[in-house]
Amino acid sequence: MALIASTSVAAGCTRQPDQARPAGAGQSAPRPPKAAGTVKPKAAQNQAPPARPSLPPTPRTVEDVIGPLSPVAKARYGAACRHANVAWPPKRVMLLAFKRERRLEVWGANTAGSYALLYRHQVLAASGGPGPKRREGDEQVPEGFYDITELNPNSQFHLSMRVGYPNADDLAHARVDRAAMGGDIYIHGNHLSIGCLAIGDPGIEELFGLMAQVPPGSRRIVIAPFDFRRHPGAAYPKEAAWVHEMYGRMKKFLAAFRV
Repeated sequence: MALIASTSVAAGCTRQPDQARPAGAGQSAPRPPKAAGTVKPKAAQNQAPPARPSLPPTPRTVEDVIGPLSPVAKARYGAACRHANVAWPPKRVMLLAFKRERRLEVWGANTAGSYALLYRHQVLAASGGPGPKRREGDEQVPEGFYDITELNPNSQFHLSMRVGYPNADDLAHARVDRAAMGGDIYIHGNHLSIGCLAIGDPGIEELFGLMAQVPPGSRRIVIAPFDFRRHPGAAYPKEAAWVHEMYGRMKKFLAAFRV
């Protein structure tokens, strides 16, 4: 088992004090991957939920929690990896988050080759609407291409992982200075959230256990206003020209993740 740890003690969500962090993904979209291998969604989605682990009390480190979380992650995602000939743990993970559908898809891949769908988590809470995040307190979930920059085993929402907002797109088109743009955007447990993505405590245990075993530079997320693959002709939300240009890149990128 390979442990790739990145720890943080920030609580998560935009109402926490902003902290310096890596800028995240670049302004251009990543090169679209090869067409993803097919996975039978029912086989992946209908398996029994893994047993809940017993975690040590806080304060704790990623190393403290990976032992109980690793088998939970494998129980959730391992069968889909085997079906798609993706090694366990995957060498790369791409998360696809869709605001309108309130869905978070988990895709895994080997060092080279296509991504395979591993699981779809329901987003239990997320504030705001379509469009990017622009300032602290606007309660928006960001949109764009981001890295998962840190894993936080001490979140007030059980466990969390930081989304690398703001990225180069956000900074290039900012309407306020950096200090006023906000931050501390997380995927976390619980069923409450302001500006983050809450997927429940069982969901974050599974995802945290997976991501802790994936190299930091290979953990990414795309956050979109809706699933462009399922609604290819849908009109974009009324937004600035740069946002529509980003949506065009996003639509092209997502086309490789066949569902």
